[in-house]
Amino acid sequence: ETQAQPVRAMDEVERIKSTLRDGLNEIRRFIFDLKPTMLQDRGLVSTVRHYVDSYQSLFDMAVDVTATDMVSVRLTSDQELTAFRIVQEAIQNARKHSRASRITVDMRHEQHAVLVCVADNGRGFSPERVSSNITSGAGLKGMRERAALVGGELTLESTPGDGTVIRLRLPLSGMDELVANVSTISVE
Repeated sequence: ETQAQPVRAMDEVERIKSTLRDGLNEIRRFIFDLKPTMLQDRGLVSTVRHYVDSYQSLFDMAVDVTATDMVSVRLTSDQELTAFRIVQEAIQNARKHSRASRITVDMRHEQHAVLVCVADNGRGFSPERVSSNITSGAGLKGMRERAALVGGELTLESTPGDGTVIRLRLPLSGMDELVANVSTISVE
């Protein structure tokens, strides 16, 4: 019995150390989250890649980022911030709730819009059950509201045992679309 007490105490110390380490990691993440000025300087794709690199250094999770035809596309600053915040929320939800080991973030320019898709290989859930629960659905509801405020649309697909996919569609204004299209024209 006397030998069991030191073992229990050491287990408790290790648990406390782990909790403190997680808290420190969260604080570091929040510092970056407060105002991602990179969005203004380098745009959505670079900022998401930087965030993902930082996130992977703190948490043991594989996150792949792809960007297709995004070089010359610039959303409004509000749209970029919304897209970035939704990517953050989706990644954090996948780590905290879904037990995912891999996440993909795909950003692409398609006709008249930018599409951002965050998919995980986690345990999934029943969206209708979560949306009926006021406390657990707040994150998803907040993402939808954030998207709507900048003219976007957020959709979610999830099935228990089959991961989750969050899709954000942000419309481009006419001038942004013209600039994006002109930059892809090749001159012979």
